[in-house]
Amino acid sequence: TNERGYNESRPGTSPRFWYQLPDFAPRHRPDLCIARVNYRHPRVVLNQDREVLIDANFSTLWRADDTGLDPVALLALLTSTWVRASMELLGTVLGGGALKLEAAHLRRLLLPRPERDGEALLSQTGQMLKDEVDQAETAAAIDDVVSAMLGLDSSASQAVAALAQQRLGARAR
Repeated sequence: TNERGYNESRPGTSPRFWYQLPDFAPRHRPDLCIARVNYRHPRVVLNQDREVLIDANFSTLWRADDTGLDPVALLALLTSTWVRASMELLGTVLGGGALKLEAAHLRRLLLPRPERDGEALLSQTGQMLKDEVDQAETAAAIDDVVSAMLGLDSSASQAVAALAQQRLGARAR
């Protein structure tokens, strides 16, 4: 599919052979990536400064312009229990209990739209994730921010966490 012969009508283009890679697009150097097939809960990975090329085994997310969440805030949001439970419900369970998450599944995620202070809090908690601060403390801080954005009380948040854990347990069987 990468092969391209010489085309006289397009001066300045050169032939491309089957062994050559196409030009890299934003999807090849995303801000974040998520494995398409997951054994445990899906894990969102930050591609710091878009340094790493990502292949087709991952779904990729990148910021198209400055109007969206910054990548670190989006990392926090996508790491929340709310999103983890949503991924569990939207993904396709494969044999052996693996969870397949395609781009089509990720497009259907229901994400809260944070106000300015919510975005700042997500950025702070995302920075904690990036800096590998205590995982339990960071997860709790992220869930507190997302629960507040969704208007959930602590019992509703606990129910969402139980749902995510139950779904993971069902897949593992």
